[in-house]
Amino acid sequence: MPRVTQPDPTPLHPLAIAIRRELSGTLLDGDAAWRTRVVVDPASATIVVNLPSEVAESAVAADVLVLAMPDEGGLQVQLGSIERLDPRLDARCDRWRAHHTPDGAEDHAAFACGAAVGAKSEQGFADAEDLRLACAFAKSEPSLCRRLNAESGWKRSLLVNADAEVPVLVGVDAFGIWLRLRFGVRFLAFPRLARDADDAADLALTL
Repeated sequence: MPRVTQPDPTPLHPLAIAIRRELSGTLLDGDAAWRTRVVVDPASATIVVNLPSEVAESAVAADVLVLAMPDEGGLQVQLGSIERLDPRLDARCDRWRAHHTPDGAEDHAAFACGAAVGAKSEQGFADAEDLRLACAFAKSEPSLCRRLNAESGWKRSLLVNADAEVPVLVGVDAFGIWLRLRFGVRFLAFPRLARDADDAADLALTL
């Protein structure tokens, strides 16, 4: 008998989708601004940024920073609880590399992360509860990626442009999947929230 999963009735907040879709931004601290590539980490419910060492020190000293995604005219995310990450030991740095530089390199020497306190754009406002960066099945993400990456026919069917390279699934959470393509990473949203890892796999295979 097939498994029956009741869908989560909570609607997908448009800013929750936007914060996952945008993978670059400008970090703002007063008059200072730094460009950075970013990634959402569902296990820690934080946003990871890659910065020059001296910029990371300034970022950690700030109470709250604004991350404009992709620039100051777009989504504005308030980041709090900024902390510096050890690029050799912290898995969140590896997650950033998997999305942006699979060869193991990075743009800058330092990494930091912050919790999304809230976000606003022309589409409205969202608080941390609306953004829902934490994922209940985050520990299952590596095995889920391996499982779905084995579905090469499914991945080829996702290609809707001239990019002939088969994409690599690099992330999954309750809202959707992140695929690394030849020219960058694309986020594809589910039609509803996934309740668990198996439900996420089922939803991914219908995209």
